[in-house]
Amino acid sequence: MEMIGKIRSRLGPLWWNTALMFVASRMGDVVTLYIGMFLVPDLVDQAKLGAVLPATRLATIFALPFLFVLTGGLKYINVYYNQGELGKVKALIRDLSILAAVLSFISVGLLWFARGAIMERLKIEDSTVFVLIGALTVMTFWNPLAFIAAQSLKRFKILIAAKIVGPIARLVAALLLLASFQVAGYLTAQLALVLAVFVLLISSFWHFVRPSVKAVSYRADYKAIVAYTIPVGICLIVELSRQLVEPWVVRQRLSEVESAAFYVVFTFGQIPLWVAPALIPFLFPVVSEKHERGEDTSKIHAQALFITLLIGAGITVAFLFFGHFLLGLRDSWKVYQSYSGWLFILSLSASLTTFIVAHYTHENACRRYRYLYYLAPLTILELVILYGIWAVPGAQGVITNPFAFVMWTMLLARVLITICIFLEARLIPNFIESCKLRLQQ
Repeated sequence: MEMIGKIRSRLGPLWWNTALMFVASRMGDVVTLYIGMFLVPDLVDQAKLGAVLPATRLATIFALPFLFVLTGGLKYINVYYNQGELGKVKALIRDLSILAAVLSFISVGLLWFARGAIMERLKIEDSTVFVLIGALTVMTFWNPLAFIAAQSLKRFKILIAAKIVGPIARLVAALLLLASFQVAGYLTAQLALVLAVFVLLISSFWHFVRPSVKAVSYRADYKAIVAYTIPVGICLIVELSRQLVEPWVVRQRLSEVESAAFYVVFTFGQIPLWVAPALIPFLFPVVSEKHERGEDTSKIHAQALFITLLIGAGITVAFLFFGHFLLGLRDSWKVYQSYSGWLFILSLSASLTTFIVAHYTHENACRRYRYLYYLAPLTILELVILYGIWAVPGAQGVITNPFAFVMWTMLLARVLITICIFLEARLIPNFIESCKLRLQQ
């Protein structure tokens, strides 16, 4: 125990909790990978397989206005907590809850009016799918609020536990429902995960909002909250739009075989993103606290970027050499073995995405928003190209391989953003300078 204490002290709260989260997340990810790569391809018809990703992400678009506002909550719940102003913590969580209730009601109404167009684009006729999308839409307001509150209040043990409890709930539901209900069974399993995590997160910070805690107005901080929320909210909207549009374009513009292949390759290719859930929940509150105290965070910044690139590079290289072999291990995967070369591309894209998220999470915690000058326009340009190119006269005749076009466009956007981060953060000059100083010592 003494040795563990020394290791914990040496690593510090960020990397100690990141290590614990990484272990817990891997347990959850094994379950997620089993569902995504074993149960779903085996039990869901190929014609419906491509609808899984866009259906699960559709709910996010209705929650965008609330998620925009919620970015300010993440920062200021953490600020008030560190200052010991629990009354303001309760008031802010209360107001965000009221807003979540109102917007979730409005979103369900909008979803109902758009149900025909949504089901047509998903190429799904099962009305149960629509009901489940509605339920997930409601939880898209409440679950992020609970997560943001737990993260800001540094309920780190509960955040780690959620990475185990949620996937187990999802696995049980998937085993019971997937074969019989197809996409509806998948969405029900996703809903089971969301509800299990929500209950766990709420229990972790209930004592901060219980009736005995008196709410205190934070009106004096309105301007500061708005000044923080606008740029960070823009970043969030851009990122979530990308997460929605990319699989949506695949489902709409590619054939059923290609969209099913994208699901299989995408599920494996996203493994480098496993780093993000282990790091990001702790990176923001730790950096935010240090920044508000006037401490330097550049070392943590460099470490976070280096770790994400190192792990991502290792996984990506493994897919380069073993991707074809991997997809040949099971009959349900072997159908898509001809797409194994794209595992490398999607894994590289995921690695760069994790790197980008780590960078702007650090910058947001430090109230610096220069990254928006390149992140927003480059991402918007990617989405305009992906979604709008098909409307250009003659474009479909020029794009002879739509699958390759989508994959390369996604990767190019991330490469350009990564280059901009290297230039903005002066990562290479700073690394060279650091090496010189060490050699002089």
